[in-house]
Amino acid sequence: MKFIAYSEIWRWLEGLSRDMEVFVPTVRQGGDVGLAPIGTGKFTLDYRRLSESPKRLLFPQVEEMFRFRGNEVEGSYDYEGGARMLFGIRPCDAAAVATADAFFRREPPDPYYVGRRRETVLVVVACSEPDEGCFCPEAGTGPVARFGFDLQLFPAEEGFWVQVGSERGEEVLSEVEDLPDGEEYVAGFEEDVLKKFEDMPDLKRASKVLKGDTEGFWFEVEDRCITCGGCTYICPTCTCFDFYDWTTGEQGERIRTWDSCVFAGFTREASGHNPRPSQGHRLRRWFEHKLTGSEVPHLLYRCVGCGRCERACPGGIGMRPVVEELVKWSA
Repeated sequence: MKFIAYSEIWRWLEGLSRDMEVFVPTVRQGGDVGLAPIGTGKFTLDYRRLSESPKRLLFPQVEEMFRFRGNEVEGSYDYEGGARMLFGIRPCDAAAVATADAFFRREPPDPYYVGRRRETVLVVVACSEPDEGCFCPEAGTGPVARFGFDLQLFPAEEGFWVQVGSERGEEVLSEVEDLPDGEEYVAGFEEDVLKKFEDMPDLKRASKVLKGDTEGFWFEVEDRCITCGGCTYICPTCTCFDFYDWTTGEQGERIRTWDSCVFAGFTREASGHNPRPSQGHRLRRWFEHKLTGSEVPHLLYRCVGCGRCERACPGGIGMRPVVEELVKWSA
């Protein structure tokens, strides 16, 4: 099994960056850790959860689709960038990318997303410690990834044991040495980490409750929502978007931006009618969408258990607290 010493990680990544754009965990102002191009900030391996998922690197928050002049479209639908590596994402984020893949690759496939995804190598670092608020074992997405990665790194005392998940992953490991005993270490890794998780929310029970009549519950919750959209923007599996045209005379650009199903305007129809008239209705829809199915065969939910929504929500209605309240309400 391949092994990379911690002292060699930077050299390996820097070498790869000569042929592809490499994004690595980087310390930001305030201490948060997010993905940034290698060499643009302080690289770190000392983090539990990235402050935001890799969603924005595959599905940008604001994106020009094409330009137009009169009735003529200028530009190409094809992704024109080169190969990229996202190093250091967590198993829950790999599951989130698989969820986005299922959405954007369905017919007709989205050429902008598909082009970026095709050129992107995903390198997962398995979790050795749970972060505050995360519940990936309950969501079935961690602390070890079972699919959706090109490489998966398992932290050990002196470096990483490396699991190969694809031919593309094998290619970027050509200069990394093989060592014995890695399989034995990896086999016991997950069991040891799972012992560290405590008090996880009952997603299975919540999923069952959400398939019944829960309208009264959401009327109790809606006053705590300030409609900021933070939960949906930070969620790695939210893929709602809107379009607008930015015009000057007869020419302009078509822009795609993230949108949110918790906004009243998202479902408002041209007639003015809104099938989800209250904030409670909109919140119910968001939680139902996350917990009552998945397009990915390996997953039960569209929530991957990262816990970011709980950290982002000023009203205290992230996934974990709401699930706990809903289960109590239904008892």
